[in-house]
Amino acid sequence: MYISIIVPIYNEKLIIKKNLNKIHNFFQNKFEFEIILVNDGSTDNSLNEVEKTNIKNIKIINNLKNMGKGYSIINGINNSKGNIILVTDADLSTPIEEFFKLYKLYKQGNDCIIGSRSNFDSNVKLKQGTLRIISGKIFNILVKLILNLDYNDTQCGFKLYNGDKIRNIINLCKVRGFCIDVEILYLFKIFNIKVLEKGVVWLDDSRSTVNLFKDPFNMFVDLIKIKIRKY
Repeated sequence: MYISIIVPIYNEKLIIKKNLNKIHNFFQNKFEFEIILVNDGSTDNSLNEVEKTNIKNIKIINNLKNMGKGYSIINGINNSKGNIILVTDADLSTPIEEFFKLYKLYKQGNDCIIGSRSNFDSNVKLKQGTLRIISGKIFNILVKLILNLDYNDTQCGFKLYNGDKIRNIINLCKVRGFCIDVEILYLFKIFNIKVLEKGVVWLDDSRSTVNLFKDPFNMFVDLIKIKIRKY
């Protein structure tokens, strides 16, 4: 298996069938690949829509209840077989065609390439709301101050990993929520794994499940835990 595409979902009934077909059609006849869909306790019959796709090379993993983005990504990576792993949001806010931007850099010897909405070469076609933009900028400053990670955007849900290297460190991760992206990058820094940030096309999905009051606080707490944790 050359590529594993990991797609965490939570209540994506309205878009999951269409977007899984987009992913499948994009990679078909280009690579040997698998799609790993991690259902994080959806309550809207998302899986019924998945079954309508008739995609043969899809693996469905069901969390028994809503466990969080971090738990889902860890679960997906642990069940992957690919030489390389692409993690993408189910809403395809970053179009799947942006894969080749990251893949080109991977072929140049980089072990992790993270998509970015804030890099100099990013192309944000539909922006987030003002509060989410401000919250994101504050979080990025905290990531730099607390963990000394110098990235413009750690939270874009489009990342490409060397499969062996991410599988070797993923079970060291303890974060179960949105801060999983930061913890992975922090561990890559500890283990001297090469990371690049690449600007991508991005369109905001207004259906985001991020809670602008609860989640930023939880993510701040997770940053502190990452800082003091012994890896």
